[in-house]
Amino acid sequence: MQSKPISVRVLAIVLALVAAYFVVAAVVASAYFAAAISVVGFIGAVSLLASDPRARFLVYIASVIVSASWLVVIVQLAISGWPVAGFGQSLISLIPGILLLALCGGCAMLAARYSSQNE
Repeated sequence: MQSKPISVRVLAIVLALVAAYFVVAAVVASAYFAAAISVVGFIGAVSLLASDPRARFLVYIASVIVSASWLVVIVQLAISGWPVAGFGQSLISLIPGILLLALCGGCAMLAARYSSQNE
């Protein structure tokens, strides 16, 4: 069995920690749907760390749900009249979400690349 690249180990550990934090935060806030999505991300991260071949699908699902949720919120805000400030301020306010989309895409690509190397 080929050893796991350090990038996959680091990604899995970071994703597991972040997902665990969001599970706790969502439960405390009584946001049980968000907690369920975070549990999927946590299971995906632990499965990726354990080299489970099905882990990539959980990473894909979590990435799609997080990305789609952000896009839905942005569309809802745009329909309700956002952005109210200038173009520059609106663009700056989108940067964290764009980075989130890049992170989700990167996680999915890394999971796909790692799983294709092990098949």
